[in-house]
Amino acid sequence: MKMIGTMVGAMTLLLAGLNLAACASRIDEPQAAVVEVTDKDTGATIDLEPGQPLRVKLASNRTTGYQWLLIDQTGQILEAIGEAPAYRQNPNPGGLLGVGGFEEWTFRPLRQGSGLLRFEYRRPWENGREAIKSVVFTVRVR
Repeated sequence: MKMIGTMVGAMTLLLAGLNLAACASRIDEPQAAVVEVTDKDTGATIDLEPGQPLRVKLASNRTTGYQWLLIDQTGQILEAIGEAPAYRQNPNPGGLLGVGGFEEWTFRPLRQGSGLLRFEYRRPWENGREAIKSVVFTVRVR
C-alpha cells in the first residue's frame, strides 16, 4: 500500500513539473507585435512576419448608414480572425446621439507573398453609387 502511495505522489510531482515547464516555454516564446493601420495610412505597404497579426481600424459612423466594406483581397495571403468587422463606438460620456467610432478587422498571414487590401466606405444598399471614401494597403508577408 505504501508503494502505491509513493507512486501516486511521484506521478503528481512529475505532472506538476511538466505543467510548469509547459507554462515556462509559453512565456519564453516571443509574441509577434500586432501591426495596426488606419484610414490615414492608405497607400502604405505593410510588411508582416509569419504569424504576425494585422489590425485595420477605419473611422466610421454607422448612424449615417455608411460602413466599410472589404472590396478586394488579392493574393489570398491573409485570413480574417474573428467576426469582421467589429464596430466600436467612440466614448460618449454625454449620451449624445450619432457619435462615431471605428470598424476593425484583424487578419493573420496564411503564407508568404504580397497582395492588396481594399476597403470602401459606402451605404451597402446604394448599388451603383461610388464610395465616399476608399483605402488601399499593400501587404507583404515575408
